[in-house]
Amino acid sequence: MERNKIDGKYRFLIQVIIVIGVTLIVQFLIPWSWLPFNAIVGDVFGSGMVTSLPIASMSTWIFAFSIAWFIFRDNSYINSFLVCAVFPLSVIVGIEFSFYRLVWDYIHVLPLIIGIYIIWKKRDSLIRRYILLFSGILVGIILLEYYIGVAYSAIPLLLLALLLPIFVLVTIQIEFLVTHQPHPKKKIIRRILKGFIYGLWIFGIFLGTVLIVWYLRPNTADIKNNIVMESWVAVTGQHNSNTDLIYWNKTGRIYLIHDRRPFHLGSTDARLILWSSLDARNWTKITEFSVPGNDIRDPKFAIIGNRLFLYALKNLGVMATPYQTVYTFSEDGINWQPFQEISLSGWLFWRPKTNDNLTWYVPAYWHEHGQSILLNSTDGINWNIVATIYTGEANDETAIEFLPDGRMICTARLEGIADSLFGSSEASTLIATSSYPYTNWSSYIKSRETRLDGPVLFSYANKIFAIGRRHLGPRTYFTELGSIFSRKRTAIYLVNETSGLRFLTDLPSAGDTSYAGIVIKGEELFISYYTSDITKDYSWILGMVANSDIRIAKINISALVMIS
Repeated sequence: MERNKIDGKYRFLIQVIIVIGVTLIVQFLIPWSWLPFNAIVGDVFGSGMVTSLPIASMSTWIFAFSIAWFIFRDNSYINSFLVCAVFPLSVIVGIEFSFYRLVWDYIHVLPLIIGIYIIWKKRDSLIRRYILLFSGILVGIILLEYYIGVAYSAIPLLLLALLLPIFVLVTIQIEFLVTHQPHPKKKIIRRILKGFIYGLWIFGIFLGTVLIVWYLRPNTADIKNNIVMESWVAVTGQHNSNTDLIYWNKTGRIYLIHDRRPFHLGSTDARLILWSSLDARNWTKITEFSVPGNDIRDPKFAIIGNRLFLYALKNLGVMATPYQTVYTFSEDGINWQPFQEISLSGWLFWRPKTNDNLTWYVPAYWHEHGQSILLNSTDGINWNIVATIYTGEANDETAIEFLPDGRMICTARLEGIADSLFGSSEASTLIATSSYPYTNWSSYIKSRETRLDGPVLFSYANKIFAIGRRHLGPRTYFTELGSIFSRKRTAIYLVNETSGLRFLTDLPSAGDTSYAGIVIKGEELFISYYTSDITKDYSWILGMVANSDIRIAKINISALVMIS
């Protein structure tokens, strides 16, 4: 008996060594392409304190324990730990098979099979207190890594809030049933499934009630009818979003670009759709753009050197985390060059502007956020860094415009707590100015009027206006600026370098909306933007999965100037 205990300790020591060795191999020797789940859905470890760190993932450790299990199959510690992982592994493998037809993900499939085998054949080795202890440790580690940004920061918080309580509930069911031998195996499985279904029902009733309230809520957009003369649908069908608009004298036509995707999140099915029109009402489709294997978004126009340029952002995975700017151009608006990457890797362009048609400036933000810069170019292809605009909390989506005295003004989205589904009490809009040659940016204010998502700036009658996303509702824990649970509008603001943003009017909009483009022709201002159903007023998260239209609004620009 004593010898068996000693042998067990040695085998356990060997298992520990194997676990550590396997995790180090996954971290340093196995190529990223050999991690099937990550190769398909992108960097699930997020972009927090560290990136591409498999050793921080619980999946890696669970896989390592499943390898070590073959050495000693009656170790109560390891067996209880692997049983705790059965539910989350089932969810991951189920998603992989259902959506991606992925059946060879060894990282998740092997420990899932072993966990089921333990429940079926090795229940005598399980200890109930270990199951509860390890389930608590698993939840604690995931939450800790999520909140300090070591891992899982790319996973929506709402998904964690849904899955973790269900995980605990199912684990308790497993703990109760597998450690009581009188229950037949089939009855144990039924009880586990019943606990899982009860959890889903409770959550489903709550979620369904919330969705019904959101869906039936009437739209209360604050539209100044003397400013917004009319609006109409330009493009419908699927989830259309992220627009830009430009008028090109060379062809005498207005060009509209937007992306189209199944839903708000990233998708390799995403396309950029290009249209042209003489009157902004009747649109002719010209072509579609895509980047194989990538999501593509945030298209921006510029006319540089008698060419029509188009810039866009490449994105991997299901989260909106672009990593590279690409460009193409056309001599006639019809025939386009293949996409090329901007030489400045990792910098994400917003909208280029010029005040002399000789030098073009574009703001860009770092793909991991936290810094925005200004670049210039004379050909639209080769860009040089002029200055750092801002370094600090998570900032991105920076727009520029020229003031009447030749200075430059910019707005930037400050997210506060980056990637929080509830928004952030620290979120705001940065407003900064700089004098020519725009190398020194030192005049900053922060406006809490809104967090200006998808900004476009324009000047008229010596005033600066901004169009972007307006965040409505009380700014509480669940509905701070940027929360996916609050209501949204596309709105027009006056931009003041000392007092910040001042709301002027909404456009007909609701749900998932904003990311506008503008064209000024004489006294007419046309605005392109996207929006969910404007007869409803559901929250942003519901708009993300619903169809959205591209709309054009015609603005009385004289009335806009008067009210400002």
